[in-house]
Order: sequence, then structure tokens, then C-alpha cells
Amino acid sequence: MAEIFTVETRGVGKPDYSKAVSSARERAGISAKYNQTLLIFARTFSAVASLTSWVRAPLAIAGSEHLMDVATGLAMPYTIPAGYTLTFVESEGSHTEDIAMDTYYEPATPPGLQLAVCERFGSGLFIYAQEISAFTSTTLDPTGATAHQIDVILTNLGGGAAQGGTSILAILEAVGTPPLPNIKTVKCKHCGFEHAVPLDTSTVMCPECGLMTIYRNLSRFRGSV
Repeated sequence: MAEIFTVETRGVGKPDYSKAVSSARERAGISAKYNQTLLIFARTFSAVASLTSWVRAPLAIAGSEHLMDVATGLAMPYTIPAGYTLTFVESEGSHTEDIAMDTYYEPATPPGLQLAVCERFGSGLFIYAQEISAFTSTTLDPTGATAHQIDVILTNLGGGAAQGGTSILAILEAVGTPPLPNIKTVKCKHCGFEHAVPLDTSTVMCPECGLMTIYRNLSRFRGSV
């Protein structure tokens, strides 16, 4: 029979990772502050018909498309209002062809949109990045002194029509300015007609062509786990 004896308890019961070479921590969710608004810019290329505003036909060889605000159906460039900052916090995507993703930003002075980030993704790979610092307007205009434009363009570098999708999650943050208006301008994916609707609208029958378009409603988002 093995001897039974008492030993002194040390530490707080947590594993000792002091000798670990590297480690990673995944963000469990998002918690938007009262002065923050969630934005998602995305584009999905598919031969399957869809009423969702951000889903379009496969991207032709050498073709280019702007990412789209999924809440409005409006393609970028996106205008960052004066008094606000914009920060990318998550990005993911996968396509059947090689894809170029270029981010452009309009600084406070001319000559206009300038290349800020240049990324290239191989076909068949799933790319995911969180807590990314690929772009934030706070490094160039931390007080949101003036309005700026941000644009993200996807280009098909492959030898066939590209299917798949890319999305970027961003936080629009008010820095000493009144809240955003409670209406938004949406664009019909069928005829391109633009009109104003309540901010929390997700399904719209176009008053011009009578067809339906579905948008994402992010107005009530405050957190996820």
C-alpha cells in the first residue's frame, strides 16, 4: 500500500505557461460601447440567385468590385463622418481564385484616395484575422476633425470567374459628436434605386421596381459572445 502524506499547497491552481514559446488568445465576442456602431463591409460572389444585397454574380477574370455596406446595399467608398473614427477589427474571406484586396483612404489633404493596405489571397484558402490593425483612421485623424472616405476593392487575379466572399467588420466610434441619424439610405440591388428608410429596416420592397432586397440590420447590435 502506497504511503499517504500531506503536502503544502502553493500557487492559485492555474497552469504554468511560463515556458511556453508562443500562445494565442481568440476574442470571444464584441461589446459595443454607447458611442460605437458596428459596420460590416462584404461582398459574396455566387451563381446562386439571392435577394441579399451583398451577393452578386461570380467575379469575372480581372474584374474588380468594391466591398458593400451590408446594412444599406451601397458600395464603397464609405464616408467616415466628421466627428467619428473608423477601425477594422476583423476580416475573413475565401475564394475559388487568387484575389487582391486593396484598401484606400482619403487623407485630410489632396490628392484624394491613396493606397493604404495591399493584400493578396491565394485561391482555396480561408483567411481569418481578428483584432487586426490593417486600417484605422485614428492614426491619421484621431479627433475626427473632418470627414474621410475609405474604400476596399477586390480584384480577381485568377484564370476563371471567382466565387466566394470577403467581409470586414469595423467599429465606427463617435468622438465628441452627436449620434448618427435614425434613417439610412439603401440601394435596390435590382434597379439601383436609392431611397431613405428607418435605420432598423432589413427587408425592403423597392418603390421603383417593386422587387425585394434584404439588408442586415445592425442598429440594435450591442454585443456578442
